[in-house]
Amino acid sequence: MNTRSNVILAILMMLFSSMAGCLDRSEDEETEALGNAMVSTYHVGQLVSAIGGDTINVDLMSPSNVPVHDYEPSAADIVRMQESDIFFYHGLNLEPWVDTALASLGDNAPTSIQTHAMPIGESALDYESMLISDLCDLLTNGPFESTTLGHDEHEDEDSNDTEDNHTEEDEHDHEGHHHAEAEETIENAEGCPTDTVISIFHMEEGEHVLEFEEDHNDDFNMAVLKMPGGHAHHDHHGHGAGAFEWAGVFEVSDNSHTWSMQKVDGAYADPSMRIVIFPTSTPNEEAIHASEEDAESMIEGESCTVVEDGESITSIAAEGSCFELHVGTGDDSTYTIDTTGITGITVFAQHVPTEFERDQHYLKDSAGTDIEPVAQEGADAHAHDDHGDHDDHGGVCHNTTTHENYESTEADCQAAGHMWTEEGDHAGVCHNTTTHENYESTEADCQAAGHTWMEGDHHNYPEIHADYNAHSLSFPEEEDHSEEGGDSGEEDHHEPGYALIHIEEEGDYGFAVPKDVEFYILADAPKAYEWAGVFAISGTSHTWSMQAVAGDDGALAYADPSMRVVLVPTDSPTQEAMHSSEASAESMIEGESCTVVEDGES
Repeated sequence: MNTRSNVILAILMMLFSSMAGCLDRSEDEETEALGNAMVSTYHVGQLVSAIGGDTINVDLMSPSNVPVHDYEPSAADIVRMQESDIFFYHGLNLEPWVDTALASLGDNAPTSIQTHAMPIGESALDYESMLISDLCDLLTNGPFESTTLGHDEHEDEDSNDTEDNHTEEDEHDHEGHHHAEAEETIENAEGCPTDTVISIFHMEEGEHVLEFEEDHNDDFNMAVLKMPGGHAHHDHHGHGAGAFEWAGVFEVSDNSHTWSMQKVDGAYADPSMRIVIFPTSTPNEEAIHASEEDAESMIEGESCTVVEDGESITSIAAEGSCFELHVGTGDDSTYTIDTTGITGITVFAQHVPTEFERDQHYLKDSAGTDIEPVAQEGADAHAHDDHGDHDDHGGVCHNTTTHENYESTEADCQAAGHMWTEEGDHAGVCHNTTTHENYESTEADCQAAGHTWMEGDHHNYPEIHADYNAHSLSFPEEEDHSEEGGDSGEEDHHEPGYALIHIEEEGDYGFAVPKDVEFYILADAPKAYEWAGVFAISGTSHTWSMQAVAGDDGALAYADPSMRVVLVPTDSPTQEAMHSSEASAESMIEGESCTVVEDGES
């Protein structure tokens, strides 16, 4: 522990005593800052500032609007930590990055102090109580972020739809919408504003539509946070859930190719990036899916070869190889890939490669020709050829951060990293659940990629996040229907408001709202089937089997005494064949014309 950190720590201990009345500090007493204290979170910073006052300068490590367990320090953050005199953090694994960050600094790490510890006699954290406490604190103290909820643009179209997809116990018909059910509801939790209801939902990674109703359409506050602990990384159609953001497959015909990373707006998106490369003789979308699990394991493993700027990527193994690319000090960093004898490569990367594109494509052959992916996931579905030299067609540019449309040329839109949408193509948009960017696609291709298809104007709803900001929400201005004539009998009816919420990671999330606000997480209608598969067959007879499986008590039992299946013959056993039959399969499996087949029959 260095001298300066000793002094700061001693002063803090004295100030603890002064707060207990052991010391008397005059309000007129001049104070001198003793040093710089780095803190891990906003709440730890509040604690240190309250105790240290003007005697220390407090610097926040992670942004206040990023959930602390999701934060990853950048290279610049690590440098700031190293330059501080002392580092305070919460502990109890609330900040999973702390140990790694301190270890990376070795002897240069500042003195670190954990501010929280387990109560005597307790060995496990009560994560639900921590979640409730944080939600109540947010609703009481903020910070607050104002948002006006969106209006349902399709309300008039849907008003004639009398289908009710809810049970008789439901008080409201949400225009045919299904909604998720809360796993737990807590009313009037200690520390929360009066009449607050906290609902805990298990949420999948992706984008979800929230619906709000209130009798008087009064403004209200809401807080949303992820429950600490249980940082599950489930397989969402094999997209890595954090291990990689992007995957692409390429046809290659040259013995040498160059991968590049460029500074954009004066800085690299990241000082390093891991990629996994698989050689393939069938460069198509199936090649991506076939390697996803191996890629995830390798990119998170300890066997990545470090490649510095200007060095070569060689010896790509048949089972794939991991490389950690380190950028140089210049504006451009390049890495030569030895592709001798290889006709195709599948690449998985921790970042979308276009994040490192300033004025040239990320992959070129030895002649400098851009090599575009045959298929990719996790980036805009269109190719980035010519990098700005596109013809300007009629269309609109969609800002993927604010989700607002604005007039632009296609070249300027793509240069800004936004999404160009051709005129007349507004029926829907595909939301990439990994990069959180919207891109043009068909609904079938979007769902096949494991992303979220958003119909109509859902993507124009205001966007919120599960972060350390409380949301001050206002209902949209109501439309005047007085000229339509007649008495609807709904004088007290108010139009609902809508918002989109980004869920960065699957897990349990708490939503805190006033009791008089009816709140729903809209969900897709459950499909009639849970599974679909397509098979290439060559024999004249095949056997389908169903077996009893042992339960917790050891007794054998079938998962269900019956099951409906729909069989569709096809000459092209591909994923596309499966998607083309989905609608008819759903209709048939819910119909009345299923042939009953008993055990042993054909």
